[in-house]
Amino acid sequence: MYSFKSADRMELGIALASILFGLFLLADSFTIKLGSGYDHIGPRFFPFVISTGLLVTGILMLLEVLSGTSHREAEPVNLSAFGILIFGLVICLLLLKPAGFIIACSIQFWLIARAFAAGDGLRNAITGVVLSISVYFIFTRGLGLVLPRGILAGLF
Repeated sequence: MYSFKSADRMELGIALASILFGLFLLADSFTIKLGSGYDHIGPRFFPFVISTGLLVTGILMLLEVLSGTSHREAEPVNLSAFGILIFGLVICLLLLKPAGFIIACSIQFWLIARAFAAGDGLRNAITGVVLSISVYFIFTRGLGLVLPRGILAGLF
């Protein structure tokens, strides 16, 4: 009989969590009301794609753990990078309404790039601003969605 090491138990937990979250998201996706007749893909499409991805990766991880072929050495967790990622998410959520989508997402991009030690801070900040503005206009003008403008409301 195969005995689980602590790394295997961790991978088993992640696989099961991925499967459970995928099932929850899939079930919850069916509660989303369908849009008007002009929708090409509808509001359920992306939740279905994400839940399917979670289910597939969770099942593949589960099969790997149960087969006993998962013998990788566990990498040490970089808690400072993880903390920066969580901080970036929280800051984005807190700033989204008062500061607006562009500012909140630009800061989040910069913080996540910093967590992954991705080169020059100024270049990352400029990239974050350009991406945030692009996404904002694609969603608001292209898709007709309403995103918070925050303190930039008078500019556009």
